[in-house]
Amino acid sequence: MPALYRRLQRRERIIMTMHPGQMPLFGQSLDVISPLKRALADTLRNCRLSREQVVDEINRLLEGEGLVLRVTLNSLEKWCAPSASHLPPVWVLPFFCQVVGSLRPLEVLSLPLGAHLMGEREQHLMELGRVQLEAKKVARARRRALEALEDSDRVFGWEGMGR
Repeated sequence: MPALYRRLQRRERIIMTMHPGQMPLFGQSLDVISPLKRALADTLRNCRLSREQVVDEINRLLEGEGLVLRVTLNSLEKWCAPSASHLPPVWVLPFFCQVVGSLRPLEVLSLPLGAHLMGEREQHLMELGRVQLEAKKVARARRRALEALEDSDRVFGWEGMGR
């Protein structure tokens, strides 16, 4: 499955934002079955493809990765049905997300752990913020160095000597 994972990584990187041992806020449940089923159903409903087309595309991607599993329309329906106990295998979720164009099902899995998914734009924004913070630190250090230089010039009487 490396080719699919590389495509998903380029489009949407998963960034963990929690610290090891961090507990979920407000005692959020770790049970993701109902939220996952809702996310699957919602993303499927909002997808421009029909359910049959989604199944066909998932199967095409699976085959392209050399996997023998075939998804059926019946399976897809059960994955989304609140009353059914069927869930998609976790390794099929990237294929589903690729086809429907949403990472919401994966996000549902990560949220109880305090983790968030970030798309490419969010990653660039985060990097911009990091670089801006670093630039502030550098500017502060530069200002301190200049002040120290001016202080030493005054101490040694080198002010205004063209140095």
